[in-house]
Amino acid sequence: MRGENSEPTPLSAGGYERLRRATETYREDLVLRLGAEVGLTPAEMSQFEPAHVTQRRRGGTELCFLAVPTDGREAYLPDGVEHDLRKYVTSTGIDETERVLPVTPRRLQMLVASVGTRAAETTGREELAEVSTRDLRRHFARTMLADGVPPSVVMRIGGWDRIESLAPLLDDPSDGEVFDALSPAPVDGGGAAGVPAAARLTDCVGSSRPPEASGRRSRR
Repeated sequence: MRGENSEPTPLSAGGYERLRRATETYREDLVLRLGAEVGLTPAEMSQFEPAHVTQRRRGGTELCFLAVPTDGREAYLPDGVEHDLRKYVTSTGIDETERVLPVTPRRLQMLVASVGTRAAETTGREELAEVSTRDLRRHFARTMLADGVPPSVVMRIGGWDRIESLAPLLDDPSDGEVFDALSPAPVDGGGAAGVPAAARLTDCVGSSRPPEASGRRSRR
């Protein structure tokens, strides 16, 4: 049965949206998005600079990435997050080579916990009080997988080096999903096969050499 092997998280069933609504500052919201939509760990959030944001074009597709200074990988930066990051950097006067979040990883963990407590109090969803930066990364992986991004790509942009780390988040596909996945892509009005966002991300990520995996520690 679909979903019987996947682990629920505090951010399931609209929990992430409720968590974001409980933020009170642009920094709080940015930290949540960097964890849940980019897949960064607290240590990675505390180290990156505006200069680490890059763009890559392949064919007619242009995507933004964040060159993570702690391990050298390129994390996918969705347009909405890149836009909010750019506004935050501009409004706070952060230089291109200054850290965007110049605090300790522990401080960022405490910030997420504080927002979770606030969200639990305002929504009555007690599980949000237990939300952690690890839950944000799990939400990132779960969302990517649900959108059809291959596990190998999720591992690469999220910094996991073992497929076992993602196994608890993988749902068993339904018969309809198996059929859809194996069917030819739809054709648009111009005669070209439609390309979903997941395929465009996979295409861009696969266009460069993957980072060396040796010596890297798996992050959950």
